[in-house]
Amino acid sequence: MVAAAQVHAALAFPPPTRGLPRLQYTARDDSARRLVEWLNRTARRYAADTLQTTPADLVLAAFAAYPNSTVIIDQDGVITAANEAWRNFGPLNGATVTADVGDSYLEACDRAAAAGDDIAAQAALEIRNILAQGSGTSSVVYPCHSPECRRWFEAQAVAFPMVDGNFVLIIHAEITAEWQAREALSTSERRLRAVLDAMPVGLWIMDAAGRVVHRNPAGDRIWAGERLGPNQLDVYKGWWISTGEPIAPGEWASDRALRNGETSIDEEIEIECFDGTRKFILNSALPLLGTDGAIEGAIVVNLDITNAKMAAAELRQGEQRWRALFDLLPVGASVLNSRNRIVEHNLALERILGLTREEIEDGMFRDWRFFGNDGGVLSEDRFPSVRARRTNRPIDAVEITIEREDGSRIETSVSAAALPQPAGSVVIVTNDITAQVRAREAERRAKAELEKALLEQTEHARTDFLTQVWNRRHFFELATHELALATRHQQALSVVLLDIDSFKAINDRYGHEVGDEVLQHVAQAMKTALRDTDILARHGGEEFVVLLPFTDSPAAGLVAENLRAAASGFRVENEARITEVTISAGVAAARRGDSVDSLVSRADHAMYTAKSTGRNRVVVAPDEDDEGEQLGPSTAP
Repeated sequence: MVAAAQVHAALAFPPPTRGLPRLQYTARDDSARRLVEWLNRTARRYAADTLQTTPADLVLAAFAAYPNSTVIIDQDGVITAANEAWRNFGPLNGATVTADVGDSYLEACDRAAAAGDDIAAQAALEIRNILAQGSGTSSVVYPCHSPECRRWFEAQAVAFPMVDGNFVLIIHAEITAEWQAREALSTSERRLRAVLDAMPVGLWIMDAAGRVVHRNPAGDRIWAGERLGPNQLDVYKGWWISTGEPIAPGEWASDRALRNGETSIDEEIEIECFDGTRKFILNSALPLLGTDGAIEGAIVVNLDITNAKMAAAELRQGEQRWRALFDLLPVGASVLNSRNRIVEHNLALERILGLTREEIEDGMFRDWRFFGNDGGVLSEDRFPSVRARRTNRPIDAVEITIEREDGSRIETSVSAAALPQPAGSVVIVTNDITAQVRAREAERRAKAELEKALLEQTEHARTDFLTQVWNRRHFFELATHELALATRHQQALSVVLLDIDSFKAINDRYGHEVGDEVLQHVAQAMKTALRDTDILARHGGEEFVVLLPFTDSPAAGLVAENLRAAASGFRVENEARITEVTISAGVAAARRGDSVDSLVSRADHAMYTAKSTGRNRVVVAPDEDDEGEQLGPSTAP
């Protein structure tokens, strides 16, 4: 009945509260205390009012039925009582031998410690301390794995003294589920902390008192130091970007979240960091609420937008510089969207078109007419903007004439290029070249007039002013060239020299004006009778000379006869008498070795022969003599 007495003593002994600082693990379920309380309740339920003690068999039955493995050891560490769960503990966990009543519990712990089990060594040490002091508790957690599963247990020891010595109640309770839950929670917490620490935004988790329970490295980098609690918010320096006003301690998002449960998202503020630098951040705070709705803390998030702000400021400055440059350009510049509407333009375009900004944006120029450099109306598909968008290639310097509604015109040079963004947009450069075009037209007119004047001067230098046929000088230039060709290619060539008979008498009788009229008539009559390839010139005075390419002397004689007849049809009249104009002509064909002078000289001799033999006739010089033969055959009709 010793065991029953010890169990009974355990029932009557109130176990002390757990909580030694050396404990490896402390469970929420104090198994030893619960056992004692359970046994006490069970004993009192069945005890008779007149009995002083609980019956031994009832106590032992309750002890044996307790579901956790339980033993009682004496002062020497020997097991004096063990329940059924203890006896099954070893086999269930893969042990072949289980210490039982009469075996030393402490020696079993010592053997495990000698084998390297530090938890067994700790348990043995603490139990010995409890036995020595006769009071106290102990709790250790240890794994007890089998090939089939992994399990954890908590061993709790409670001291209770008896007359014959100090005893210890030891309970082994399985805590596998709780241990695994705590281990999973710990793993999740570690993962969460790793994620939070890796986040690029600053993050702080604060409790209800404003103490920081977690912060990540990004937050320290943003502020260049550790974030302080709410009672030290006065050391923070910040300004509202919208107003430039400083942020008071009570106005910070974290303070409002803890005080009022207020949620703040992306408040733009400028801060002064602990190293004196300034940054722009988006400051957000979210209150953490318990199940009862009470504020238990707050989460604060900071996003550093300094670079974005600076980039935006630089972009704005760049846009301002671009706009200033855009407006200073001496040429019109505009941006056309995909719907062919002008969405951007500069001042120069307004000056060129003579329209205001609003008129350009309203498209008042769309009713104007546009002409290409060929003078035709410019169709829409030929506009530089349309071509640039269609081909995705720059279109350079297309001259376009713009005709306003009032009929006035603007001469422009238009270039266009497609922009990458937005899709379908085109940049257009319009250069006012009205002055250049007008200057170019004036230059072209002046050049034409000059060329005309030069031609006239040239014609005057080559043409006899009175008769409008070639003069003697130009005749010799042309004849020299033709004679060289005829000689090289052995082609026939002839000259006819003609003289108006009694021309001096006509001048003397009728006056020089009539004489000039006679010269003009004769020249025009001969010009009409000649071919385009023949060359007619005034040789001097009343003499004319004709060069006949591809013509031998017989054919040339016929031509000369036709000329004589054509020129002889003119009659000069006055009050006293009528005089008919007649012509004498001499013909000579080119020979080998001839020059223009020698050829004309032979024609001249033939002409004087005609005059001396009666006038108004044609004399042909002999074809050949001792000086050479006539050139090739005639091709004249």
